[in-house]
Amino acid sequence: MKYVLTTSDDNHVIIAEVDDRYRKQKPNEFFLSAGCLQANLQAGKFTDISDKVDYENRVWMLTEDMA
Repeated sequence: MKYVLTTSDDNHVIIAEVDDRYRKQKPNEFFLSAGCLQANLQAGKFTDISDKVDYENRVWMLTEDMA
């Protein structure tokens, strides 16, 4: 698995866990390392929303987009 920083269909900033074969779908997508993801989670920048969305892997939303 790998992680991609992208925007959701409703234009929220998210990090999605994707299959290793995933290719960028949008020009504004960036691949992140697991360490980068962990640093952002520890800093409270992103919140796990995996149980709130219909997606087969884990998803984190920019915490400030949730307000």
